[in-house]
Amino acid sequence: MATETTPILATTGFFTIAAGLLVLLIGYQQAKSRNFKNHKYLMLGATAINGAFLIQYITRFLMREETRFSGPTFVRDFIYLPILVVHITLAVVTIFLVLIHLKRTLSHEQQKESGEPFFQGEYRQDHRSFGLITFRLWAISFVGGIIVFLMLYVLY
Repeated sequence: MATETTPILATTGFFTIAAGLLVLLIGYQQAKSRNFKNHKYLMLGATAINGAFLIQYITRFLMREETRFSGPTFVRDFIYLPILVVHITLAVVTIFLVLIHLKRTLSHEQQKESGEPFFQGEYRQDHRSFGLITFRLWAISFVGGIIVFLMLYVLY
């Protein structure tokens, strides 16, 4: 996959993103299968993996481990850069969506402890629709990150 000249933080970043995508997809599948306990833990896991990636990405940035796209100019301008822009934009948006969703879900779980009906009616529908939007953007962001890595270190 990556060559021996590929920076170690870029390689670990790739595997972190791939793991995050896998956990996210399995978590989604668990929700579809109505296994909500596993869904909860997998989504928390995907959030932790995303946080780990963010820490390693910031570390890489601070160490000035930059990589320039070395492929053809046409590919850079019309394929690589648009994918990169979409990936970065969705990654930033997704951070906020995940945090909002996490806060809303955890605060709703506190209501469960107080004896109120949990995960029913209006909240359940809200969780599903907001979660589906967040899931799709998050998955696209993960896929974009994988494509960026492959274009930087494998294809070119």
